[in-house]
Amino acid sequence: MISIVDIFKDISRKTSVGVGINLNFLFGEWAQIAREMDILSKSPITEAGKWPLLALFTPFEEDKSDPYLYCTASLDLMIATRTLSDYTNDQRLSISYKEVLHPVYEHLIAEIGRDNRLDFGPKNIVPHRYVDNMRYGSRGVYGSDGKKPFADLFDGIDILNLEIKVKKPNCR
Repeated sequence: MISIVDIFKDISRKTSVGVGINLNFLFGEWAQIAREMDILSKSPITEAGKWPLLALFTPFEEDKSDPYLYCTASLDLMIATRTLSDYTNDQRLSISYKEVLHPVYEHLIAEIGRDNRLDFGPKNIVPHRYVDNMRYGSRGVYGSDGKKPFADLFDGIDILNLEIKVKKPNCR
């Protein structure tokens, strides 16, 4: 069985190498990702590898109605890096976005397009929506219960509706 999570773990590793920054890849719902980030905060050794984060949000639906593909899916991801509350927007743009998030995003999309388990057609365009989300770093993230699940403030890029077509295993 093919696992989209495993595909994105591999893509995350390749992105880390390509951009020269170790990414922390996590998957799950917001609350689960927040819990795992909190666990990483409890030790100085694991705290160091907590950011930048590449999160693949679940659940996602796999459409298996095309007989020529393993499945299609629409995914939501987030790339995030820690920020400080006293940074101005200009500082955050420079430090968080230009130095970390934008290079990670560019390498991530390139790696997704290169992965031979995925099919993006002859033009190899990775369809998605993109949002520089500075709200995370200015107000924090609030869960449906009104609480802040993340202890840290962070800046992020939301990658929404990333449309993938996963090839059948024999179609590599």
